[in-house]
This record gives sequence, C-alpha cells and structure tokens, in this order.
Amino acid sequence: MRKQHAILLSLTTLFLVPILYGVLFSAFNPKPDTPRNTFLITSTAYMLRPTWTPSPAQTPKPPARTPKPTWTPSPTRTRKPTSTPRPKPIVIINNNMNVRAGPGTNYSIIGAATLSQQFVITGKNPAGDWWEIDYNRKKGWIYSPLVTAMNAERVPVAAWERARGKAIVVSYDELLRHNEQYVGKLVYLRGDVTQVFEGGMLLRSKEGNKWARSPTWLIYDHSLGRILEEDTLGVIAKVIRLQEYETSGRGLLTVPLLEVIDLRQE
Repeated sequence: MRKQHAILLSLTTLFLVPILYGVLFSAFNPKPDTPRNTFLITSTAYMLRPTWTPSPAQTPKPPARTPKPTWTPSPTRTRKPTSTPRPKPIVIINNNMNVRAGPGTNYSIIGAATLSQQFVITGKNPAGDWWEIDYNRKKGWIYSPLVTAMNAERVPVAAWERARGKAIVVSYDELLRHNEQYVGKLVYLRGDVTQVFEGGMLLRSKEGNKWARSPTWLIYDHSLGRILEEDTLGVIAKVIRLQEYETSGRGLLTVPLLEVIDLRQE
C-alpha cells in the first residue's frame, strides 16, 4: 500500500514540477507587447486610379438581308370579243350585160358580165344607180337595176366619183386662157392620148364635140396603170404650176403643168 502511494507521488511530482517551473519563468521574464494592428494616416492622400476594364468585344451583326421583291401577278386582261367580219358586198349578175369604164352608157365598154357571175362591189356613184366593181383587177361599172346586190348597205361613193365631184370640168383652151386662176385646183379633162413618154403623156382634150387646139402635157406615174396611144381617158389632174415653153413660131408660151391624180378609160 505504501508502495503505491509512493509511486503515485512520484508520478505527480514528475508532472507538476515542469508546469510549476514554466509558470515561475513566465512571471519573471515577461514578453514585449505585441504591437496592435494600426493604420498610419499620413497627410498625403493615396488616390486610387481607376483601372481600365476593356469592354467586351461586340460581335458584328450580319448585314440585314434585303427582302426579295415578291412577284405580283399582273391582272389578266379580259379579251374583247372579236367582232364577226362582215361579208364583202357583192353583185350577182341577172342578165348578160356590158361592163363600162364609168357610171353611164356614155362611157366606153371594157368587158362583159354573164348570167350568175359574182363581183365584189368597191363603190357606187352619187345617184346610187351604178355599182363600181372589181373587174379582173380593174375598176368597172355595171347598171344596178340589172343585178342583185348583197351586203351593200354601207358601200361608199367611189373615190373616182368623189374626186370627180370636186374637180372642175374645163377645156384645155380654157386653162390656157386663164391658167393662173386654176393653179392648185383639181380639173377634169377628157380626151385621147396622142403620145406616151417616160413620166407623162400628151392628151388631146375634148369638150363636147370640140377638140382643144393644143394637147395637154400631163405628168403621169406609169406604175399606176398602163396607158396606150389613142386611148380615150377621163383624167382628174391637179394644176401644180405654170410652165414656160419656147415654140418655133410663137415665142414663149406659158402653159399649166398638170399632175394626174386618177384616170379612167372612157
């Protein structure tokens, strides 16, 4: 029992002696004070410079697409109804008859038409008793009471008849005597061809049973139709100017120069 107490005392001594020594040593050797964390404030202010923060790089936007124009269909046009072509005016021959150069029995006969033949009507005279027809690609005239006309309600007066109505019926002698007053006007002459030449012809005009003393000099485009010497013609011409000619016995002669506008075999 005494051994145990002795051992316990020895162990306690071993533990307590170092602790007691440390306490005494600390009491007689104090450590310097640990400086407190203090901030030294000086008179010079420390300016903080702002640091440059780069802005984030902008991603370029793709260019806006131009919208393609949309195709707008054009409105469909309404087609006008096509008019039914009018039938050509025609005549049907009821009796064998003569085809003449003009609207009257005083005009020369240029052909004949037989029963049941048909011809295209191209005009009429102002009185409406003669039809102008296409006779073998020439102008011919037939007496309307002897034919049957179809689709002829709107047939106009023939161009020849219209021009003839505007033309002044005059003899060549009258033109020679009063030539200045006829310049620029349409005149009608009737006579026989005495000479044909390039670019014109000479016509010996006749008024009634009286022949002119001098032939009429006419400018004529022969592509308009073939004419021959001794043809009897009715001519519508325009007096374009006066022309002076020197004759063998009469000196200078002033004559009207005429240009053929239209003509017919008579």
